[in-house]
Amino acid sequence: MGLARSSGADAVAHRTGARLGTSAQTYGPDGHSGYRRSKTNKLAFEPRHGHCLIMHRLTNIVAQARAHRLMCMGLLEDDGETVVLLGPAEPGFWAHVRDQPEMQDGAPDPLDRWSKRIIGAMADDLGAEAVFPSDGPPYPPFISWALASRRCWVSPVGLLVHETAGLFVSFRGAIRLNTLLDLPPTPDSPCTACPDQPCRTACPVGALSDGEYDVPACKTHVLSEDGTACKDTGCAARRACPVSHMYGRRPAQSAFHMRAFLGE
Repeated sequence: MGLARSSGADAVAHRTGARLGTSAQTYGPDGHSGYRRSKTNKLAFEPRHGHCLIMHRLTNIVAQARAHRLMCMGLLEDDGETVVLLGPAEPGFWAHVRDQPEMQDGAPDPLDRWSKRIIGAMADDLGAEAVFPSDGPPYPPFISWALASRRCWVSPVGLLVHETAGLFVSFRGAIRLNTLLDLPPTPDSPCTACPDQPCRTACPVGALSDGEYDVPACKTHVLSEDGTACKDTGCAARRACPVSHMYGRRPAQSAFHMRAFLGE
């Protein structure tokens, strides 16, 4: 799926020493933005910085997100606010979400409805604003936000690539906090340390050649007998990414998104 045409649901972790939102980890190292770890392992505020409220909100977002198998995929500043990008925490997201009421009721857009219920409640608890890829038109600029977070980059095949999710990066929503945060340094794209870049040659029909996305060729292949692997386990280019391998996304989740892409 090309960069400009990627869906909000499957287009597309911030780190401050420890990675924000990854499993069993919390935001921030000792001393970041005026915070330190107390003996009880709780974040303590040091008055030389004025970020106590925003740090408390971020800690709450991380804790609530983890309970729903979500993680922070990045942070950025936008129009005087901090935007927290949320996506699936793998492995385990699909096993959690497939048993939710929205996935069982037979109504359209179950994953989007689940996302709005969960992330909307998280935002309400914080007095913040929830934003979703499906809001629109006009649609929120999730791809631009992802790139601005410096946790996502444009891959050699034109898809977004994330530092921990690889080419399987996706966003379930975002929370806007009406406070700015001093953002920590960012890493380099994982593609720079990937000498083979197998995503370039993984597509059986060359639908992602030269950064251009040939949608008709992709759909024709996926619907054919030869395209069974892509339809049932996800895009071959996404699967070829070494970072995607470590992310732990389940084939059933990829198949769900592929059916949506095909309009089934």
